[in-house]
Amino acid sequence: MSRRVLSLLVVASVSLGLALPSGGGASPPARAAGGCGIPHHGQHLGPTYLTALSVSGTSCNTGLTVVRDYHACQLKHGGVKARCSSVVDGFRCSEKRGPSIPTEFFSSVSCQHRSARVNYKYSQFS
Repeated sequence: MSRRVLSLLVVASVSLGLALPSGGGASPPARAAGGCGIPHHGQHLGPTYLTALSVSGTSCNTGLTVVRDYHACQLKHGGVKARCSSVVDGFRCSEKRGPSIPTEFFSSVSCQHRSARVNYKYSQFS
């Protein structure tokens, strides 16, 4: 399968909320734990597509704010491919990049402030 076709399939699947098959089976739906949901305007939070969000010890609104502010930090430190090494809204975050194609990458971010945690996954056009 060509990279262009694969890229289009990934974008279409993410846009429609479909899970892509992986080595370990289907991914869970893009919903947050603890009653949080990803707003329909999730693509306007910074990353191209916010695909999963979970929080513990904090509110859903704080989780969404961390997502938005982490992305702003990335842009400040070199663009969408950069990593944010600053504290964001009091949270220390670490990012793990997953599969990528030349025009898009997938990533998971884990942020912690005392006992509060914000974890999210996103895909980003690069």
